[in-house]
Amino acid sequence: MRPPSVYRDALWLLCAQNALMKLAGFGAVLIFSHWLFPGFYGADWRPLWLAVLALTAVGTVADVVIVPRLGNVPSLAMGWFGMTFIVWTCGAIFPGAAVPLWQAGFTALFAAPLEWALHRWILRSLSRL
Repeated sequence: MRPPSVYRDALWLLCAQNALMKLAGFGAVLIFSHWLFPGFYGADWRPLWLAVLALTAVGTVADVVIVPRLGNVPSLAMGWFGMTFIVWTCGAIFPGAAVPLWQAGFTALFAAPLEWALHRWILRSLSRL
């Protein structure tokens, strides 16, 4: 059995790697949605980056806390609602950057393959710790 400090260090490294992959992946998905849906977040880029940071922060914590308890598919379904809410809310915060709920839902759907792969990776990595 590993000492607790080694386990904790490995968990922090796993979370950091997960956060970096989420940051890049969510950034790409939201930029794709910005390109695909004219007027997505308007001309202001601040809500887009706020959404990327919020999705990364919430997703990184949820991947360590919720995914091991529920598994990949239920976490993915639950995450779709959370991602839709975050994308929609970040647009509602800034004037002129509102995003229709259906566009937020499709954006969360675009992120599903990324999330599915990251959940599998997290579950495999946690089982090795």
